Amino acid sequence: GGEIFAHAVREKIGLGKCNAEVWLTVMRVAHELGMNTSATMMFGHIEGIKDRIHHMDMVRSWQDNSINDFGLANGGRYNAFISWPFQPDNTALGRVKEWNAESGDVAVFPGDAVAKLDGTGKKSDHPEFGRRIRLAGSSSYLRTQALSRLFLDNIYSIGSSWVTMGPAIGQTALFYGANDMGSVMLEENVVSAAGTTHCLDEAKICRMIREAGFTPAKRNNSYNILAVHDGEDAPDKLVKDWSESNKNRLFSHTCDSGSESTTVELTVTQ
Repeated sequence: GGEIFAHAVREKIGLGKCNAEVWLTVMRVAHELGMNTSATMMFGHIEGIKDRIHHMDMVRSWQDNSINDFGLANGGRYNAFISWPFQPDNTALGRVKEWNAESGDVAVFPGDAVAKLDGTGKKSDHPEFGRRIRLAGSSSYLRTQALSRLFLDNIYSIGSSWVTMGPAIGQTALFYGANDMGSVMLEENVVSAAGTTHCLDEAKICRMIREAGFTPAKRNNSYNILAVHDGEDAPDKLVKDWSESNKNRLFSHTCDSGSESTTVELTVTQ
């Protein structure tokens, strides 16, 4: 996880959760023990644009420290970064008024008024901070992800967040810096609670990657390639009738995978 590291934001949306320093330290200890981890950024709520930059800068800086201090041979590191927009449905934060300057609201989004590149903004810097949200749509998501690909030059994998944005935008994200489509979604209980319920099986993810002009590959949690799906026995090539597959697996929360459940990870190879 990670959400947003800026203290003023975490004070508002992360009550009961650790602060950024503690979160980053826990990840550093994991890296010291040789464990690889991932970092995410949830944006599109009360934060300012500078808060997003600060968040990515903290991830990049602490990644540099882990690589320099523990090495790549035995030490761990962040091997993936995934950004995803806040899903407002069925959440308390989603009931906060959405900012709209064109309808007579405050001229400057409160989050932008408070945010600082070093993360030191204070919630007292604007009286409406935390009382307005600025949701992120598809365009904002794709541009933010593209920025993370350029900014996070020390993290190999940028994950496409099709779980929150849907399969079509998830596929488009492959052209905005993503090189990973995550795992098959057999069941999901976080963003689905906020009303977002996308579910894809292995064959569909392979098809999406291939239709985008890339070759799908299966990986493990260490991001080692296990198989490149470039032959006729690829999961998507074995599907004879996509209409039958589409009935059961595209937009349902729980997918029936039979009595045996397995998780298959897919990434993109050039």
